[in-house]
Amino acid sequence: TLLCFVGPQRIVVDMAIDTDKGLEAAGGFGQFQTLVTIALAWPWFICGIQSLLFVFVGMAPSFEGWQNCPMPPTPVGLQGHTVVSDWQLTCGKEDYLAVMSSAFFFGVLLGAPFVGSLSDSHGRKNALLVSTVFFLVASVATAVSTGPYTFAFARVLAGIGVGGMGITAFVLNAEFLGTHRSVLGITTNLSFAVGCMFLSLLAFRSPSWRSQAWACFLLGLPNLVIMRWVPESPKWYACRDDDEQVLAVLAYVAKFNGAPLFEPTYSHESTPEPAPLSAILKHPLNLRAAVMTMAWFSASLCYYGLALNAGSMGSNIYLTNALGAAVETPAYLVVIGCIDRPAIGRKMLCVTFFFAAGAACVNTVMLSPGGTAETATALFGRFAISIVFATLYLWGAELFPTCIRSGALGLQSMSARVAGMIAPFVLTSAPSPLVMLGIPATICGGLCLLMDETVGKKMPDTIEELTGEHVPLVSKKLKE
Repeated sequence: TLLCFVGPQRIVVDMAIDTDKGLEAAGGFGQFQTLVTIALAWPWFICGIQSLLFVFVGMAPSFEGWQNCPMPPTPVGLQGHTVVSDWQLTCGKEDYLAVMSSAFFFGVLLGAPFVGSLSDSHGRKNALLVSTVFFLVASVATAVSTGPYTFAFARVLAGIGVGGMGITAFVLNAEFLGTHRSVLGITTNLSFAVGCMFLSLLAFRSPSWRSQAWACFLLGLPNLVIMRWVPESPKWYACRDDDEQVLAVLAYVAKFNGAPLFEPTYSHESTPEPAPLSAILKHPLNLRAAVMTMAWFSASLCYYGLALNAGSMGSNIYLTNALGAAVETPAYLVVIGCIDRPAIGRKMLCVTFFFAAGAACVNTVMLSPGGTAETATALFGRFAISIVFATLYLWGAELFPTCIRSGALGLQSMSARVAGMIAPFVLTSAPSPLVMLGIPATICGGLCLLMDETVGKKMPDTIEELTGEHVPLVSKKLKE
């Protein structure tokens, strides 16, 4: 137990299992938390650019009246060359495109669990550094690629960086915000959407795909500055039974926020070591892991399927991509207004908008291909699935204890990246691609009913907290 003196008040904080009270004593959501949230939104901004970069650099040409090979150098609707036109990836080589697009998501598939586990064992900041190095190396490798194989390898490296960067930045930010963490449902996803919109401007102003890759490298450099300033997570230190470092971080936060300094005295209580990822396969985490993994898979399949399909919606790819990202802004306003309301919360947001996204995608089969109605319906589907994605990031973190949280999010993100890998093949091979995106979303809308609501509940630090508090894995309402 830690006894903190803040001014004339005595605040008892059980640092062995809960740092949330310590963060409140250090100023709550103060200037430090505000700046950390802004700083850790930057990795999400550059993740948005990298995630949809292939929409422009890998745009397949569409030449009206052109029937001979080789093709002209610049695809219709684009200002400059793409890897497709530079390397003549048409005339029997179209299969390269789906493979090259999927390479990025294969990298995220590798990076999410690897960096997630690294974050739990070696710290959030070290994991973020590793992710940033992968991102920077990948950006350079992309810019100097000499053919489809070297380009695909560079995209795998980029995926590893993005997969680890997003999860680590989110977890580090969430653990500094404590009970105020619901704001992350907005800041992270809004930053991602702004990155996607910025990509249209970047692609328009820098028509060469190589210059776009160099721009990604430059945009990744601020991460190195961010990591020098943001301290390690106090929750991670607490999970490793390093109370001295916990107190040092809290004192730094208190000083930054202008809160009265406190000199704690406490009796040492041991805390468990980080749990192995295999613990997620056992009770009480197995059902949560199964449902959340399927939910992330379906949300990712629908989101990236709609995003990567921008080239077939309308004639101006720059405008279509920007509009697709722009509809996410009102989606996050919905999240702001609803996510902390006990009557709605995380569960009903996911259930309602999983069903809405699924219905929008399925209904496109009845509309004219490429028409205004199909485009509007697809944009609504992206609006709905953006709400789900923003909510899942927070909900998926809250359902798992600190000792395995990054690993659990890594597993969930891994399933999402499998879906991202599949999405390009669904778009090119399925007879009704948008219908295939909508069916899994509808199914997961029902599965989310099996999960508990987490609004107003403390994030658990240990697996024993779940079993000790008898936290139900199936909704009490369904049982009754």
